[in-house]
Amino acid sequence: MALFGRKKPDQPQIDPEIARLNQAWEKLDLAITSNPSFSVTTFDGMHWIDPFSGKAIAAPFGAAEIARQYFAENDHWQRGTSKSAEEMRQCQWLLWLKQNIRSDDRLRIFSAAGNWMNPANGVFSQHAKRIGGKVDLATLTAMAADLAQSSAAQPKDLLSLDDLKQRIGAPSTDDDSGVAPIIGEESLSFTTSSGDSTDSLKAPRKTSTSGRLSASGPTPTDSAVGSLRSLYQKVATDHNAETNDDLDRARRVQENMMCKIPDIDGARIAVHYKPYDAIGGDLYEICQLDANRWLFLLGDVTGHGVQAALVTSSMIKALRYITRQEQDLIEIMCALNDSAKEDLISGQFITVWAAIVDVTTGEMETVCAGHHQALLGNPSKDVLLERLGKGGMAIGLAGSGILRKQLHVETYQLEPGDLLVQYTDGISEMMDEAREEFGDFRVMGAFVSHLDHTDPQEVIDGMAAIAELFTGQAPDDDVTLLALKVIDPEAEPNAESDDDNGPVIDGSELA
Repeated sequence: MALFGRKKPDQPQIDPEIARLNQAWEKLDLAITSNPSFSVTTFDGMHWIDPFSGKAIAAPFGAAEIARQYFAENDHWQRGTSKSAEEMRQCQWLLWLKQNIRSDDRLRIFSAAGNWMNPANGVFSQHAKRIGGKVDLATLTAMAADLAQSSAAQPKDLLSLDDLKQRIGAPSTDDDSGVAPIIGEESLSFTTSSGDSTDSLKAPRKTSTSGRLSASGPTPTDSAVGSLRSLYQKVATDHNAETNDDLDRARRVQENMMCKIPDIDGARIAVHYKPYDAIGGDLYEICQLDANRWLFLLGDVTGHGVQAALVTSSMIKALRYITRQEQDLIEIMCALNDSAKEDLISGQFITVWAAIVDVTTGEMETVCAGHHQALLGNPSKDVLLERLGKGGMAIGLAGSGILRKQLHVETYQLEPGDLLVQYTDGISEMMDEAREEFGDFRVMGAFVSHLDHTDPQEVIDGMAAIAELFTGQAPDDDVTLLALKVIDPEAEPNAESDDDNGPVIDGSELA
């Protein structure tokens, strides 16, 4: 009874400004995922367009995460109003015009009176005109407005130059006829700044390294990172006959940094790791947090090769230090985020999936930081396949204060016979000669088709083999798959003995 009579502790006061910003960010994040104006890209798909300013921001690996980083580092969205869908369509065309008007003759046909011929329909515009014989930014904006209102959805829908010439009966260059010539570049009076179409994000760099994670003294991982850094620098600049040897040395160092597959009571672990180059940008880690709990982590640094490999090395080093200090999944991810931002270049980030499994209860907590969901299957269940995890912000895009609000931990109960598989997009984005991707659905199909295998290594190796068979060629990105099989003692009566599939220990603790 005394418990109910106690005075409630004072609740901490929340700064009204922080509360306002948190509420504003939640609305912004909802808009990023649900408002079409916040997901518009340039026609080539390489740049995301800011719906407030109309600027193009480099986003070759997807718009949503880049948008979050951009808004986290710029506050103009707090004071402005986002553009409408029609205005965003006009921005698309304006950016395209700026980049192509000098090289595409179809965009430079003007009548003697200065009216522009719209290549979407071959009709002279009443709004887009040359002023004083020049095409300035105002002319380009009017041209973009005309294109946005036309039936052309994208540049490939525009009429050909021959079609336009037939419609006007004009010569292909300036002459004395005065009839709709193709104007020369000297008539273009606007300039294309880097902010128009090639803005790239540069993560803020800390001026002090006092906050960086470091162990109290040198460790084997420190030594490995130092060796990798020197090797990568040599590989990046040395093109003599010894380069292949250097790459091979770097590969061996990186492989040695990856964790050794541990023996875990009641489970079998397997990894399929195949970097695109000798060194890669994928990483995985399996480490014991306490007597009963294990951390499983799979990460994918954007890009591949030397720089991505250096980031993975630093990530592994940081993670091994972090897990000696933190036991909470979200705090581990936030600490990893703070460390990773030091090593990322402009526009780069890391997608991470992580899980903590209690081997005594089978309870699993999992989080997806920009990574896709994991696959869970069990051939003895009515539902053969489940997808686990809820999406959140990738590592390296924003500070931990924002990241913490964007990540979502979900809890699942693992049971005997369950097979958990997570993978990097190197397998799902493999392409055949027709440029068709293998895709997540085929990955899931390959997973289900191998569920009858008792050895998780056979499952993930088989999944990778099916993907390569589909594409008919080697993957063009790093490919990593991580598998956890919960042993079913009844289905695997010989589980207590060692065989070619590796050590297997009694799984009664998870039963």
